[in-house]
Amino acid sequence: MNAMPYKTKAARILDILLITGLFCLVFVLSLRRLADYDLWGHLKAGEYLFRTGSILTTHYFNCSWPEFPYLNHEWLFQAISYGLYNSGGEALLVALQIFLVLFSFALLYKTVRLYSDNIPVIVFALALGVLASSHRFVLRPQHFSYVFLLINLYCLHQYVNGRTGYLYLLPPVMLLWVNIHAESLWGIAVPAIFLVTEAAGVYFRHENNTNLKKLFFVFVLVVLASLINPFTYKTVIWPFLVMSEQFAGVEELLPPTTLKYLPFWIYFGIFVLSAFFSIGRIKIHFLFVAVFFSVAAWIANRGIPHFIFASAPVVVAVLSGAGRNDKINYLLRLLLLSLIAAAVFSIVTDKRYLRKFDNVPYPEGAVKFIKDKEIKGNMFNLHGWGGYIVWELFPPVRTYIDNRFFYKKFFDEYEKILSGEMEWQYLLNKYKINIVLLNYSPTNDINLRDHLFRSSEWRLVYWDDYSLLYLRNEAGFSAINDRYGMHVVNPDTNRFSPDERDKAGMLPAFEDVRKNIENAEDSWLARFILGSIQYSSGDMQGSARSFEEALRLSLGQSPAIYFNLGQAYMATGRLQGAEESFKKVIKLEPAEEAYQALRRVYLLQGKNKEAEVISKKYLKEK
Repeated sequence: MNAMPYKTKAARILDILLITGLFCLVFVLSLRRLADYDLWGHLKAGEYLFRTGSILTTHYFNCSWPEFPYLNHEWLFQAISYGLYNSGGEALLVALQIFLVLFSFALLYKTVRLYSDNIPVIVFALALGVLASSHRFVLRPQHFSYVFLLINLYCLHQYVNGRTGYLYLLPPVMLLWVNIHAESLWGIAVPAIFLVTEAAGVYFRHENNTNLKKLFFVFVLVVLASLINPFTYKTVIWPFLVMSEQFAGVEELLPPTTLKYLPFWIYFGIFVLSAFFSIGRIKIHFLFVAVFFSVAAWIANRGIPHFIFASAPVVVAVLSGAGRNDKINYLLRLLLLSLIAAAVFSIVTDKRYLRKFDNVPYPEGAVKFIKDKEIKGNMFNLHGWGGYIVWELFPPVRTYIDNRFFYKKFFDEYEKILSGEMEWQYLLNKYKINIVLLNYSPTNDINLRDHLFRSSEWRLVYWDDYSLLYLRNEAGFSAINDRYGMHVVNPDTNRFSPDERDKAGMLPAFEDVRKNIENAEDSWLARFILGSIQYSSGDMQGSARSFEEALRLSLGQSPAIYFNLGQAYMATGRLQGAEESFKKVIKLEPAEEAYQALRRVYLLQGKNKEAEVISKKYLKEK
């Protein structure tokens, strides 16, 4: 440990505030509503375990492959999470989520303190690590892996410092880990790296290592403990099986190459620089482990937290000499504390903070419609929504697919149906699908949604901001289809912008949207389309009211709503409101069409100079 120079009282107070600020940052980022797509399936599997007394080992909830084997390596997490949810609902699961994340970073803090007393450096490295890994803070079995991995790393840090007794914690940790999450493989891989490194030192450099036999003995116990689970060795090798069946598009399995991973890029750059200067400051074992997890993080972003946990001691050990000048160190403390306070403030004041499902789009409205109308049958559904639908609707509704599937042959068939290839009707009939629940089309390509809307065998009966619900035209659904089925409006392909529809088609379109709003009253899209229809029908006052309601429901983030609202205001003579609306459009999306509209409003208000500025500065000469 590198001792810090004598600290003044002010510096000590700032250090306490920095540590407090760090864990406040961890707290506010881990305090978020349940949103992970996989969690709902785990809750349902936990319910199955409590109800039947047996671990779920097939895809029992699905109508497609109900007997297909399911290697349920997360069964103990399912029991824990369902037990908590059954006792205290979402609040207890959020409490578990916060505890596991806080405990993980407390362990990491305790580990890096083995190498430095430089609190500003420690807080800087860990705060950057928190920001880099916060996208993985929503509760899932992996949270337990964070804790178990950090216990492993802490014990191994103690081991290299001569406190070998900590090694005996590893086998009981593995016994829990292997029954909660298949990332227990890391609990074998990390000690193995240490064992190989230590053995290499003895063999090549003839080092005298009296503790190597103890490390080997504990490693054997860890491997044996990993086999004590319902699926024995299959749980240990499960990550390799998944890797061989990888499929495109699962967000957590994508590399961290988009701008939202900027904190990770910065942290990784600091780690690379630190790695060059780490020799002599920290055992090379830990550098090997950090490099190992850095590769995992770049392959799939779900590995970023593991990399942070493994590399933070390396980064801190190298940077611990920074800021030795008392005056500079004092200023750095103040700057770092200000940045953390600003980050916490920006998070908690964001109007999206603590919204249900953590702002992840779920088909909550469609699920409510299905429950209210007592709809039953087999459903073709969006893969990511599968677990949520199983949790909410099973057994009356059986899904085609849920989040537990990791097999390419199933996804090939799923994509074939979703894309609307020629076999889509055959495959829906094969599984007796009479319900389809999907999100909006991500592209303009013709797909299943288009085929269903055009088919006389299917009816679109519900839609909102996130989901589209189709029912087969069969006797059991006739009353629902007759009352709520769309005739003209297909929100997936046509947003009914002003002046794009002839007035003859407005009455049935208006009726379509009106009856949909009966069930989707909180949908901004429904209000937006209604306003567009009213505008095209000549009801400018009604149009303005609908766009205002759409704006309220959408939290004011859509330039299209502001633009149409500005058009409606202009048509009703509310020129000041139109000016403000078009300025909002320009702020969100500065398109030429918005500048043209703003110029027209200026001219109508007699603001000729402002209109001339718009013409010269923003509009192209025609």
